[in-house]
Amino acid sequence: MQLQRILPQIVLAGIAISLAGCTDASEPASCTRPAQHTFSITTPADPAVQFCVEGCRVDVDACDALCTVAFERGGVDVGRLAGITSCTVEFRGAAVSVKVGYDVYADQQLCPVAGGAPPLAPR
Repeated sequence: MQLQRILPQIVLAGIAISLAGCTDASEPASCTRPAQHTFSITTPADPAVQFCVEGCRVDVDACDALCTVAFERGGVDVGRLAGITSCTVEFRGAAVSVKVGYDVYADQQLCPVAGGAPPLAPR
């Protein structure tokens, strides 16, 4: 009789302990990881790229377009691209250095789904 009363408490305590061991609180799981790539562009470039270079040269707000074009044409695998996060452009005579920071999907199982429940913690 007493076992029937205690058993559910033991089961609940065991579940709580096993779930607590599923995640590492010191480092939260993330579905993305940061990466960066630097592209070198020699000017004059093809018309579309040259337009972005000249736009960036006169207006810093136009540099995001140059970073996007450099990234799209730079041969980086965009299949795992989660988004561009930073853009730095340096002009050195006819050479333009375009440094693009971006996030790539590290583990898409940990990524939230729009309108869905939050992802489960890894086991």
